[in-house]
Amino acid sequence: MKKQLTNIALLAAVTIMAFSCSKNDSNTSIPDNGDNGMSIGDTISLDNSYTKGYLTLIAEKTFYVGNFTQGTGVNTTDTFAFATKNANFYYSLSGFKGDSTDYDISFNKSYALTVDTSKYKLAFINKSFEDVTDTTGGTFIPTGLAGMNNTYPSNDSVPTASGWYIYNATTHIVQAYSTRTYIITNKSTGDYYKFHIVSMYSGGQPNAATAALNFPYYHFEYMKLN
Repeated sequence: MKKQLTNIALLAAVTIMAFSCSKNDSNTSIPDNGDNGMSIGDTISLDNSYTKGYLTLIAEKTFYVGNFTQGTGVNTTDTFAFATKNANFYYSLSGFKGDSTDYDISFNKSYALTVDTSKYKLAFINKSFEDVTDTTGGTFIPTGLAGMNNTYPSNDSVPTASGWYIYNATTHIVQAYSTRTYIITNKSTGDYYKFHIVSMYSGGQPNAATAALNFPYYHFEYMKLN
C-alpha cells in the first residue's frame, strides 16, 4: 500500500509539473508584432498574377522572403517560375507585395538593389545582419543603387564598395556578401529597416557549379528598427 501511495504521489507531481509547463508555454506564446498578425515561424505565400515567392516571420519583426520573382505568363514546366521574367522586381517592406507604383525596394536587370532616392535613403554597414541594431556606422549611397561588389579571382569583398554580391567570372556564379547589411530609410516617415540579401538563386543555391540557370529568385531578410 505504501508503495502504491508513493506511485500515486509521483504521478500527481508529474501531472502538476506538466500542467505548469503547459501553462507557462501558453503565457510565453509569441505576441502579435503588428505585422500582418503573424507569429514566429508563420509563412505566407506572396503569389499573385505577377509575383511568386514566400514570406516567413523568422524572429520578432524580422522577415525572410524566399524565391521572390516577378513576371508574366504561365510556365508549364516550372510552377515556381513565369513564362517571361520582368526586367525589374518590386517589393514593399510593409505591404508584403510590390509593383512599379507601390514599392520600397526594387531589383533591376543587373541584379542591383535600388531605391527611389526621392523617397528613400540607402546606406550600407559592414556588419552581418544579426549584428546591426541601429544606423551607426552606415555609409550613405547617393545613387540609391547597390549591385556588384567585386569580381573573381578576388573572392574578397571590397568594404568601401556599395555592392551586395561578388561575381565569379570563371564560373558565372553570384555570391552574396555575407557581412553587408543595408539601411533603408523612408524620408517622409523616418521609418528605417535593416536589409540583407542572402541569394539570388531558387532554393537559395545555384543549380550548377558553372553557369547556373535558376535565377533571379531573390532571398532576403529585413527588420524594421524603429
